[in-house]
Amino acid sequence: MQKKEYLDSATYMTKGQKDYSNNFTVKSNCYNMKIYELIDIEDLIKGKIHGKS
Repeated sequence: MQKKEYLDSATYMTKGQKDYSNNFTVKSNCYNMKIYELIDIEDLIKGKIHGKS
């Protein structure tokens, strides 16, 4: 996943905000995305990222 795609897809959260999907209170401003929405590990291992095959 390219940086722009990540930033467009992720949720920006600010310090003190609560992520109700896992009851985590954000300790510092950050971008948040569920792990399963990131690149599949098998594709990463096989080099199927950024247009590679």
